[in-house]
Amino acid sequence: MTRDERHSPVIVSTSTFNVDALIATFDRAPELRDSLQRAQVLIIPSDLGDRYEGPAFPTATRDILAALHDQLPDDVGVEAAVLDDDYITFDYHSVDLLLPELFIVSQVLLPLVLSTVGSWIANYLSSHRGSDGEDKVKHEMHVALGDGRQAHIKYDGPAATYEETMTEQLRELGNILHGGDDHGN
Repeated sequence: MTRDERHSPVIVSTSTFNVDALIATFDRAPELRDSLQRAQVLIIPSDLGDRYEGPAFPTATRDILAALHDQLPDDVGVEAAVLDDDYITFDYHSVDLLLPELFIVSQVLLPLVLSTVGSWIANYLSSHRGSDGEDKVKHEMHVALGDGRQAHIKYDGPAATYEETMTEQLRELGNILHGGDDHGN
C-alpha cells in the first residue's frame, strides 16, 4: 500500500448490503416495495447502532433526493427506502456534512450520481455555510457491479474535492473490474 492510498479520503471494499432483504421489509406496503424494486438509485437508512432503533436519515436526505430527481434522467427511478410515517432525520453535533447512504443498481449511473451530489454539495456550502475550504463530507454508497458483486464506497474528506476524488476512484474501480489489480478488495 502506498502512502497516498493510506491517506485517501475514499475507501472501496466489498459490500455486503442486501438490497433484497431491505425491500422485503416493505411487504406490508406493496406500492412502496414495488417502487423500490423499480428504482435504480435508493436512499437507504443509516445504521445508528445503539443510538436509535429504526430507519434514520441525515438531515440532507430530502434535499439530496430532490436533487437526484431533478438532475438524473426521467427514466432513472430514485426512491427513499422509508414509509413517510417512519421518516426520522438525525444530525450529529459535528461540522461534517453528512449525506444519505445510497444503493445504486448499476455502475453506469455512478458518474451521473456523483456529478449531482457534487453539485449539490457545492451549492449547499455556498448558500448555507460559505466555504472556508475546511468543510468535510461523509458519504457512503453501495454499487452493484454487474457481475453479482457489490462495491462499498466510503468518502470521508474535504467537500471541495468530493467530486474530483470520487471520479478518480471510479476510474481506478473501472480498471479493477476490467482486469487490473484489485488491491485485495
